[in-house]
Amino acid sequence: MKNYDVLDLSKFILSFFVVAIHTKLFPQFLYPWLRIAVPMFFVISSFLFFTKVNLAPDKDRKGILKKYVKRQLILYLFWFIALLPVTVFVRQDWFDGGIKSGILTALSNTLFSSTFITSWFIVASIQATVIVYFMSNGKNDVFLLIIFSAVYVICCLRSSYFLAFKGSRTVLLFSKCYETVFAKPMFSFPAALIWIMIGKTFADNKINTDKRSFLIISTLIFLVLLFIEWKYVVLLKGEYDSNSYLSLIPLVFSLFALIKGININIKSAVVLRRISVITFPLHASVAVVARKTLCKPIENADLRALVVFILTAGICLAFSFAVFKLEKHKSFSFLKYSH
Repeated sequence: MKNYDVLDLSKFILSFFVVAIHTKLFPQFLYPWLRIAVPMFFVISSFLFFTKVNLAPDKDRKGILKKYVKRQLILYLFWFIALLPVTVFVRQDWFDGGIKSGILTALSNTLFSSTFITSWFIVASIQATVIVYFMSNGKNDVFLLIIFSAVYVICCLRSSYFLAFKGSRTVLLFSKCYETVFAKPMFSFPAALIWIMIGKTFADNKINTDKRSFLIISTLIFLVLLFIEWKYVVLLKGEYDSNSYLSLIPLVFSLFALIKGININIKSAVVLRRISVITFPLHASVAVVARKTLCKPIENADLRALVVFILTAGICLAFSFAVFKLEKHKSFSFLKYSH
């Protein structure tokens, strides 16, 4: 495979975008730029996976898929166990309806949403990658891009634009029926399908990434469109908790094409990638503890968010380097499953 150190660097940077989201770091200035992070994570993961699949003989491809799923499940299990005390604290309401109800809720959230905070990303990556792997035959990719874009539009309607349809009984009924069985679509595999498909499209070399000036201009245009859409959503909702934006689709297309074309060599690329893998599942639980204990006395919201961000980022980095050192010893070799 070609050296894609730039993608490891991108994941490292984007992981701290996600930290900023969950620590509510200056939302009035940084949103919606931070919302680029999760789609880009999906696209990068998909691109690297399907690039590996495309390079392998046909007989080995399902083995690569099985290995990918196994690795993601191990990653999920490690962090589920490691973060269980925080998860129990945060998810106390699961058992309000009794033990049976709590167990069913935990099982449902394992399959379609989050147990530990941000765990939905790992599960959605597995589900969406498997769906795209078996549905795409190389000839129907445009059709799938259209279908998955439509699915993502539904996620946007449930996320950013839901209050615009709060008077529609049909929309409310559909949403209630769907979420009784599954989860909010923007926090489950439906939101991942388009990004996984975009990553595969790049892996199949179906997008021209040579026109650098065009990609730079288009990326800037789509960034402006994202800003305009965000302003409209803020005006519509009056709050900064939207997750899905329509303009992210063309923006992520353009931005990934731009980044993919950068050829750099980074000696510590593997370390950066591993830090990003550790930071993504760990940070939100750290942020919850930091906000509720260490930073609760700070009254100013922006100052509190800044302190929580610095503490969370610092703890994630410190934990990562501790893992890298400890996992070399036989007694702590299990720590390798954290990344």
